[in-house]
Amino acid sequence: MSDSNSQGNETGDRAESSPNQGINWGAVKEKLTGNLIDTTLWVTRLCTVFFCIAFIFPIFGNQSSHYQKSLLGNAATSALRLHQRLPPFQFSREFFARMFAEDSCHYLFYSLIFMTGHPVTSILS
Repeated sequence: MSDSNSQGNETGDRAESSPNQGINWGAVKEKLTGNLIDTTLWVTRLCTVFFCIAFIFPIFGNQSSHYQKSLLGNAATSALRLHQRLPPFQFSREFFARMFAEDSCHYLFYSLIFMTGHPVTSILS
């Protein structure tokens, strides 16, 4: 009996000490497709950060275009967060009061208002 326990520990030790054999792409895909809104939020946040950096350091492309894309990414992130936090749409005073009380609604309006204006670095910060 002690031999089987020692063999079980040896195989367990080998399994724990074996190097990482790679990323389980099936599990990653399942996680990303299982939480589609959260995945989209992360993608829009990454796009926002990328276009903000591209606006500040104009290595390629049009600086004004990067400004608008960064605000558009921020607006998309805010709209998705607002979608997560609010109940299904109802045409009532309570729904609109709750919507306007959310910070995401204010960020959405902020992004949409400044998207049409002249690019200013302090708006992106």
